[in-house]
Amino acid sequence: MTAVYGSLVTPGGDRPSGASVLISLVDGVGRSALGFTAAAEVLGQVSAIVDVDGSWTAGLTPNGEVTAAVGPTLYQVTERAAGSSGSYFISVPTSPDPVWVGDLRVTLPGSAAEELVGYVPLAGGTMTGELVLEDGSPAASEQYVADNGGGGGGGTPSGTVVSGTSYGQAAAAGASGTYSRGDHTHGTPALPAPGAIGAATSGHTHGGVYDPAGTAASAVAAHEADTTNVHGIIDTSTLETSSGAAAKVSAHAVASDPHGDRAYADAGDAARLAKASNLSDLPNASTARTNLGLGGAAVLAVGASTGTVAAGDDSRITGAQQRSTLTTKGDLYVATGVGAVARVGVGADDQVLTADSGQAAGVRWADPPAGGGSDHPAFPLSGYGLLAASGDPAGFLANSNATNNSIFMARVWIPAGVVVTSLWAAVRTGGTYSPTGTPNQLALYDASGNQVAITADDPTLWSAAGWRGNALPSSVPAQGAGRWTYIGLIVGGYTVGLPYPTGVDDASATWFSGGVGSTPRRAMYASGSSLPASFSPSSYGTPTTYLSLVGVS
Repeated sequence: MTAVYGSLVTPGGDRPSGASVLISLVDGVGRSALGFTAAAEVLGQVSAIVDVDGSWTAGLTPNGEVTAAVGPTLYQVTERAAGSSGSYFISVPTSPDPVWVGDLRVTLPGSAAEELVGYVPLAGGTMTGELVLEDGSPAASEQYVADNGGGGGGGTPSGTVVSGTSYGQAAAAGASGTYSRGDHTHGTPALPAPGAIGAATSGHTHGGVYDPAGTAASAVAAHEADTTNVHGIIDTSTLETSSGAAAKVSAHAVASDPHGDRAYADAGDAARLAKASNLSDLPNASTARTNLGLGGAAVLAVGASTGTVAAGDDSRITGAQQRSTLTTKGDLYVATGVGAVARVGVGADDQVLTADSGQAAGVRWADPPAGGGSDHPAFPLSGYGLLAASGDPAGFLANSNATNNSIFMARVWIPAGVVVTSLWAAVRTGGTYSPTGTPNQLALYDASGNQVAITADDPTLWSAAGWRGNALPSSVPAQGAGRWTYIGLIVGGYTVGLPYPTGVDDASATWFSGGVGSTPRRAMYASGSSLPASFSPSSYGTPTTYLSLVGVS
């Protein structure tokens, strides 16, 4: 096997989405092929796994080790990414190993770009040995033909064949010395004997008809004797006199036939419609509309007053004025009663639509309720750049210390529709880091304690006061409903205890550890050298009322 590798990127150099690589064995014109090696058959496709950075690797049997009935083989590589696809052909060698796919690209036979490995072009050369015909007899050489007068004599070959256009020419061989191909004729038939064609009488000719029995002459004589009108001979006894013809034309003009006096009407005849008039020349437009089944609306103007056709926003139509009611992006239509509609203007940023039977419209825009990580009207999390937190920052005015190898977990409610990109923790006083193997990180867990995402190890994470945190390697998608999560943090390698803000401690606050009818703890701490991949929210570590202030953005 030879390892072939590649790397997919978008035209902008970014990692492509939905990438895949398929590789199949084909023949010289790109059709799927079956090949054989010394130990196995080669058939079908290989699907290379594309890593998150766009790189891929596939182990392929070198084409030189594959034997196929169709001849030399190639591999066709088909790549798909970011809604696009393309394919190309490669020839895989036995070495080097590994090898970049771009160094293996070839074109199919017949292309002027390059030749394929395994396809031998005709390079010319000199033929040697005896020439033998299909029946086994020896073939004469060119020298033999020249020495023995082949071709009809000496001279320069001619490319002109003598035209045979007259009767009685004899055939003549060419005089070319090398090839009997020019200056010759094939002859023509002799001129027919006189009298072989029937006689032509009274101007009738029958050229080219061979009539040895003379039947043509008798047929022509019979034809001349036929004087009926079938052959165009006019019987003068049936001709109308000029005066008689004039009388019949006059009688036709006054006859009460369907044509009437329009028998000689010209292009200006008023009884016809002119295309250029666009129906304006109808004698009675009203009658025409009736005949077509059109009502009075066909001739009414569009408007909002009596005698006009309604445009759609006419006050004469109940509810038709709605289109002009909305004035601002985000406005809503709501029902104020049966068949009654009113506008509710859009609320302020971050407000939510709330049902309120005391309002005429039945709804209103309002700030979201406080608690559980939601924005507080007086201290909104959005003012801190957060989307959710373990509590109202205004309530975290006490402090505690986190020592080396300390792990803290805090329960956080994340509202529906929130995409989590970064994790944060509040630090009261920064510390000094000393090199150690224990990481300094933040991690996001689901309600069952399973790790969802974790930040990279950062020795400077707790070195200053304020909101400290980092972005996640990839965003955590939003969900359609709000959910409980845990945010964990670990401290390692700091020379002094790390003060962090907490709520006021109450040793008697046993209610703080879990919710009504449930055992998951609100906060807990433990010791360890790394954040766990999972933990039990009901039994991990030690419960505490020293809740750390953490959040997401």
